[in-house]
Amino acid sequence: MRIFWSTDAIEMADAFLEESKYVYGLKVFQKHLDKIKLIIHQLEKTPRSGPYEEALSDEEGEFRFRLINDRFKLVYRIIDEQTLLIIALWDMRMNPEKLRLFVSDDGTGGYKL
Repeated sequence: MRIFWSTDAIEMADAFLEESKYVYGLKVFQKHLDKIKLIIHQLEKTPRSGPYEEALSDEEGEFRFRLINDRFKLVYRIIDEQTLLIIALWDMRMNPEKLRLFVSDDGTGGYKL
């Protein structure tokens, strides 16, 4: 499974990790970083392990998510059987309708990490 990150998802992850580091400390930062790495590792083996993303249920494509903590989730789209695109690291306190702004029509523009 090839996993790509959209530019928006990378920016969201950077902001999330920066906040973790500077507001909550290195211990929480490391915990969140480890959780993201674990999720990515799991998605490589079982990409359909996350539930469907309800906010994107009427969008074309298969959108799913995995929880990072009680406030944030990693939202991704399964492009095909070998490709997954992470579209957002989403703060669940935000209006879920705004998540549509990050839906990409193809997975070729993302970055592989």
